[in-house]
Amino acid sequence: MAERLVEFQAAVVDDEGRRYTAAAYGAAASDGLWEGWIEFTPVDGGQALRTGWETRQPDRSDLAYWATGLTPSYLEGALDRALRANSRGAPPGTFARGAAYEQALETTTAPPQARPRAVLDPFEVYPQGEEVLREELNALDNGHLLNIVLAYGLVSAPSDAAALDRSELIALIMEAARSRQG
Repeated sequence: MAERLVEFQAAVVDDEGRRYTAAAYGAAASDGLWEGWIEFTPVDGGQALRTGWETRQPDRSDLAYWATGLTPSYLEGALDRALRANSRGAPPGTFARGAAYEQALETTTAPPQARPRAVLDPFEVYPQGEEVLREELNALDNGHLLNIVLAYGLVSAPSDAAALDRSELIALIMEAARSRQG
């Protein structure tokens, strides 16, 4: 059975200005690997588009980790792939390469709303020094930084965090870690 792993907060916009919400899905394949794909739903209504499977991972945990690291640029490229496949006449969702994907589409369920998974606990790293935390944060992509902000509730609304750039996300995390120590 497929499950929604991550629902992305920021809309993805195509070349014609249409806005889509995006969510990463996954399901176990018969060979034991997990297949992941992305579904795009037009904000103004209409039929959802799906990519073919984007990744195959050894287990659900690795697939969920992959999904949490997807960047806005990656999602734009995935939307473009889904749109191109659909424009070639393939019905949405039929151009995947994996059997688990095809079977899973019939039984897709959403998990309970879960907080994003943070790959780093800034409050555990901060006692090692501000520079250590800053270096750790600088090594992460924007998606992981956003997940840290959301997982630790550093903003009042997810849309507030989605509007921040990389340096603002890092500054927000650093300030939260600093004030918790102080």
